[in-house]
Amino acid sequence: MKKWKITEEMKQAAKNVFAAMAWVETVKPIVNGYKKKILNENVFNFDGEKKRIINIKNDYRMSNVDFDNYLHLCNIERKKAGLTVENEEFCPLLVAEKIESDTKIILCDVMEPVTGIKYWNVSKNFKSYRKYFDLILGLLAPYIDQHYQKK
Repeated sequence: MKKWKITEEMKQAAKNVFAAMAWVETVKPIVNGYKKKILNENVFNFDGEKKRIINIKNDYRMSNVDFDNYLHLCNIERKKAGLTVENEEFCPLLVAEKIESDTKIILCDVMEPVTGIKYWNVSKNFKSYRKYFDLILGLLAPYIDQHYQKK
């Protein structure tokens, strides 16, 4: 087994992933909550028919006009919830998930000298992707806690 030593860069990359994961878990119920509320209160053109959309994963199947209205209603609810985005067309949950993905890419790059695994290798398979980050974050977590205790 190859010997390795944790670096500040590894600690920071792991800390960033943990923070991004926490933000996704914070934003997800808020965004999904207001999306469900909007879908329950409105009837949209769904696959060419006016009907109520039950599953938020089907919101992309709305007509363009209805989707614009839906985005407008989402922005009203987003603002009420106190969530900010750079662009009115951005979904705070998708932004948070993108940040989480970006931080994981950086962590993988930082850990490559230790693991020998490039991001593109681990990202090919969702099961491998989850397992890799579970292992890496599990490996680094004790050092992160120790890092916080020193400050």
